[in-house]
Amino acid sequence: WRPSSTRCARWCVFAMEEHKLYKHHTLDRIFRRMVYSCNVLFDGHDPDRPGQVLCGGRKFTVTELKGDWQWHKLSLRFTSSWTRMDSVCFLCDAQTRSANPAKLHYCLDDHPQWTPFNLQIFLSEQMVIPDPCPYILLRGFHPRILQICSMHVCNLGLLYDVNGSTLMALCEGSYFGPAANLQDHLDLAYESFKAFCKAQRISCSQPRFRTYHVLKKNGQIMLTAKAYNGRVILEWIARCSSDFAAQNPGNQ
Repeated sequence: WRPSSTRCARWCVFAMEEHKLYKHHTLDRIFRRMVYSCNVLFDGHDPDRPGQVLCGGRKFTVTELKGDWQWHKLSLRFTSSWTRMDSVCFLCDAQTRSANPAKLHYCLDDHPQWTPFNLQIFLSEQMVIPDPCPYILLRGFHPRILQICSMHVCNLGLLYDVNGSTLMALCEGSYFGPAANLQDHLDLAYESFKAFCKAQRISCSQPRFRTYHVLKKNGQIMLTAKAYNGRVILEWIARCSSDFAAQNPGNQ
């Protein structure tokens, strides 16, 4: 594991295929050792040399546990789930079904009424009893240190909607040229995208846009793409949108 851009800042502790894990026990054994080591660094005392300090007296604390939703679910085994109507989030009391619209997890109001979990509620309502995740034994543990990976939130989440809906709007406005159907519009759009990549000297593996990349079976409009490709598409589509807006100043 030697990625050239990050190997001086990140270290791989272990790697294992998910199908080789035995329930939660495999990860728990590893987490227990990691938590022990982190707590030793937090206390600052050498466990093998009584009375001696570590790292010249420096102390350390865990400030962030980051991963996508699936990783947090696998490691923490919290009770919330996307399939539960009354408890969809492991960090707050957002719901999928509620008489109060401000409690819904997709509420877009400026001031939704989600209540973040404090440590006591998180431990009592989200942790599996008995045998909870060893993470909670970390010195200073609090649910606030659980962070969602920005790549999964942005590149593999928000960009799906932003890129997809904007591309559809540009196709409906015939920005890329006249076409008989959506696939023809997408073919023209892809030629524009490849020309953009060539002009900017950007290497991108994005395949040709297809209708099923944008229109999903459930009726949603999302342009699905790899994380890096989604970033490149966003830059291209932002330029196209600005150009389209300049050409149609009165068209909202």
